[in-house]
Amino acid sequence: MPLYCSDLTDLDINEIIEKESIVTRFQPLVSLKRGSVFGFEALSRGLVPGSGVTIPPQALFSLAEDMDTRLALDRVCRKKALESFAPLHERNKALMVSINIDASVIDDVSVGSQVLLKQLKASGVSANNVIVEIIESRATSIEALMTFVAYYQKHGFLIALDDVGAGHSNLD
Repeated sequence: MPLYCSDLTDLDINEIIEKESIVTRFQPLVSLKRGSVFGFEALSRGLVPGSGVTIPPQALFSLAEDMDTRLALDRVCRKKALESFAPLHERNKALMVSINIDASVIDDVSVGSQVLLKQLKASGVSANNVIVEIIESRATSIEALMTFVAYYQKHGFLIALDDVGAGHSNLD
């Protein structure tokens, strides 16, 4: 049974990002119509470097207080999710993976970075097998968000909105 970190006072989010101390857990996505698993949602958990103690997601993301740190953490989580999914994809090319992206990190600078495309290429996973779940959060630029959605849809990604209505949405 994993140990969970409840004391965040000594955690260094920059060290966690630098060492990529993130583990991905997969939650099955089940089709009721087919009665089978068609994919997985990638869920990121932090690890206290050197200990293996798990940091719950809400606690992990609360450590990333500024935009640059949130973006770096978001990117590491996506990278680790795609790396972890790649062996499953290799065995079954029909499986889908759903990865989360925080809407608050999509701005005019990050939208053109193509980091997600580079991560995808490195993992060997096809864009047609990826659902990008945009997490409900305060989008810093609606225009950048719309550009992001259009760009990645054009490249074959599916786009979904995650937990809309559960927080402070401006994703109208």
